[in-house]
Amino acid sequence: MKRIVILSAVLIGCTDPGFVDVLGEAPEGALLSVWGPSAEDVWIAGGQPEAGVLFRGSESTFETMTLPADTPMLNWVHGTAANDVWVGGLSGTMLHWDGAGWTDHSEPVEEAIWGLYARGPEDVWFVGGESRWGGETARVFHYDGLSMQSVELPTELGDVPNMFKVHDDSSRMWFVGAGGAAAFETEEGLRPAATGFSGDLVTANLGTAETLIVVGGRGTGNVFEQEGERLTELTATPAGLNGVVGLPGHALVVGESGFMAMVDRSDGTVTPIEVPVRDILHAVWIAPDDTVYSVGGNLGTADPTFHGTLIVGPLPETP
Repeated sequence: MKRIVILSAVLIGCTDPGFVDVLGEAPEGALLSVWGPSAEDVWIAGGQPEAGVLFRGSESTFETMTLPADTPMLNWVHGTAANDVWVGGLSGTMLHWDGAGWTDHSEPVEEAIWGLYARGPEDVWFVGGESRWGGETARVFHYDGLSMQSVELPTELGDVPNMFKVHDDSSRMWFVGAGGAAAFETEEGLRPAATGFSGDLVTANLGTAETLIVVGGRGTGNVFEQEGERLTELTATPAGLNGVVGLPGHALVVGESGFMAMVDRSDGTVTPIEVPVRDILHAVWIAPDDTVYSVGGNLGTADPTFHGTLIVGPLPETP
């Protein structure tokens, strides 16, 4: 594994660094997801379309993990422990890390895996759909510890081209996707959820909030809260949103043009946070020590070569 020292030199002479641009324009590719089992063990997934990349480390140093040959761009990472980590990517890529090596659970489909959530070693959900590199329909898969199974979406969502993310609300899984599509898990299968929204729902997260928070929108952003078996809109933002972490009474959101903000869930007030990049921020994660990691890149470009962005900073105080 290749070691990359990335932060200490940037911080020299800074008394109040706030958010720091850690990598600059990382040539390894766009960085699309960040998660970790601890503050000292942070995983960052991304890459170029034909070559995925996975960083592992902390705010001061990262290493590049060795991936199976021909692994394409990785879109999401999640797990339950340092020896139970899953990544998903283009062309049905689904890989599992057991602490010593990789097991390939990929499906022979053209669609991308955009999101995944590991509730336990025997309960992992994956979602995806079309991309500029292939595919045409939304996909949902479930791993039960023995095999990977394709899961049908509700008939009401049969024409949806993409499900983007899946997340646990502490009692059941929720699925969000293109055109305001949303569904939740029941004993009889997936059931559609009302949203009253026609834009894309990109990410769902519970974090430490009292209820699931969902964000989306293109050009302008939208923030939703779970309310029973439906999603209700809380507020709008001046930039489309891709990432969110739920907090008590608030939500930290990120999106287009380096947009980051704290949303007060009691009244919908949006307080922007200054960051040192203007690339798209695709995802955000808060470590157990309240360090915030946000990743992204030049994802809006038509250029087939991507660069990545990683910013790190302290959890902003709630207004």
